[in-house]
Amino acid sequence: MALDLTAWINNVSAAAQTIAASALGIQKMSWQHLPQAEVPGNLCGVYIPLLTEQYALHLGLLGQHASCYRLARALLGMGSEETISDDAELFDAVGEIVNMMAGEVKARVADTTKLSLGIPLALAGKVFPSAGASSTQGVLQLDGEDMWLVLTGQQTGKRTKSAA
Repeated sequence: MALDLTAWINNVSAAAQTIAASALGIQKMSWQHLPQAEVPGNLCGVYIPLLTEQYALHLGLLGQHASCYRLARALLGMGSEETISDDAELFDAVGEIVNMMAGEVKARVADTTKLSLGIPLALAGKVFPSAGASSTQGVLQLDGEDMWLVLTGQQTGKRTKSAA
């Protein structure tokens, strides 16, 4: 079965909106799938591997540094006088948001797919898919903050028992 990144990114978007509303208290959200768009190169964020028996995927939540900062503050329930001390704390919080999103995706596909989560990786700048991988993305606007959801993946070559 071919990798359908559109179905996966739709699950990712729905999961992200669930986490944004529940854990971050975001009230205004919109999603725009932009499969042909060029992801800006000046973003930072966190990627997490999503692994199935057939596919190796990487889910990224990326945004301007200030947007990531605001999301991290929301997760941590910080008051107006509190600040995040450094980028390590910032990306730890963004990594937790991505972990929650991935967990929500896992719950959404549990009836049909066994999904394992990897260790989140923080980064700055542009990521390029390796040869054989494909990618899709879109913008999730959260209370006026543009956050890019990026999903890159490829088939692993493993076959399920039913496909053998």
